[in-house]
Amino acid sequence: MKNIRTLIVLILISKSFYGQNVGVNQQNPTNSLHISPVIFGNDPLRIDGLQEFNSGDTSILMVNTVTGIVKYINVLDFLSITSGGNIFDNQSIDSLTLDGLTLTAFIENGSPASIDLSDVSDSAINFIFNNADTLLSNSTFINRLKDSIDTDIDSAVLFGNNLMLYENGHIIQADLSLLSDGDSDPTNELQNIQNLFFDSISNLLTIGIEGGASQSVDLSNISEVGWSVNGNSGTNSTIHFIGTTDNSNLIFKRDSIFSGIIAFQSTSFGFRSLDPAFGSKNSAFGSFALSDNTAGIGNTANGFFSLLGNREGHNNSAFGKASLLTNLSGTGNSALGVSALRANITGKANTAVGVNSILSNQIGNNNTAFGTQALSTTKFLSNGVAI
Repeated sequence: MKNIRTLIVLILISKSFYGQNVGVNQQNPTNSLHISPVIFGNDPLRIDGLQEFNSGDTSILMVNTVTGIVKYINVLDFLSITSGGNIFDNQSIDSLTLDGLTLTAFIENGSPASIDLSDVSDSAINFIFNNADTLLSNSTFINRLKDSIDTDIDSAVLFGNNLMLYENGHIIQADLSLLSDGDSDPTNELQNIQNLFFDSISNLLTIGIEGGASQSVDLSNISEVGWSVNGNSGTNSTIHFIGTTDNSNLIFKRDSIFSGIIAFQSTSFGFRSLDPAFGSKNSAFGSFALSDNTAGIGNTANGFFSLLGNREGHNNSAFGKASLLTNLSGTGNSALGVSALRANITGKANTAVGVNSILSNQIGNNNTAFGTQALSTTKFLSNGVAI
């Protein structure tokens, strides 16, 4: 009671001394009202009978526990500070499902929230048709789609009326032709999407349209559709293939390095074979076969290093390791056997059959050799024959 009387007296006195600080148990007050406890460690201030916070109140008092200074702060500012800037502590969406015109969002704490889309169904469907390419390449949309059907979908692409779902290199196709009237105008679709439903037991994704028809897609074998790196079963050679469905070349690579091509006029298979794939009507099989070709046409190379150095030579045939190895611009040569015509550079119309046949020839023309090492030592001979 003594302290209370003292407080009241000091407050009354302070009214008559404008600009003077008032201290309670404080000889040198630093603020208008500076209260210190009688015993250090006790609470210096107690107020009874306070009313509860009302919705109309806009501020609250805060105390700096180091300086003891009391200040007020706006409620929203207080919530923003204590929540790290997220005043309402939003919950992340785990998945989305659409049943009829009800969109249900499942948030991270497990509680769902449903939204009635009946008033916006037509505009929403038109938005999907108008933004199909962007929507299906949007990672957020794809993640929500895969969550809603409990399937690991990597991406989705829309080709015309075909929705393609990809997962780990596998693909499944959904025909959406029933949902379109066939023209390019998305605002006059005869059949808009009415609902999407996924049956987790049968793994069927059903797309319903407002006219009453529906299209179902079986997702149970999505991990088995496509070409697996672990081997494949149940293939049908009449419909399954590895290749392209447009007018594009098929490229093979090993360790990300060019190792083969199936083009319109040229074909190669083997590490660095026909790399770069210049010229035309060339065929190369074996590592580094025709690997330096730049403008050569109509060449056939079969074997490791066969026609390795050819750049501008035409209509050469090399069969065997290192056959026509260094040929640069020679044309119309035929080499059959390991290292046959190995050193040829510009020689033309030579025929070598046998291991090391016409081995050393560089510029000679119209030579014919049959047998191991036949004409193997000549470098500049032309019109020679050896059997």
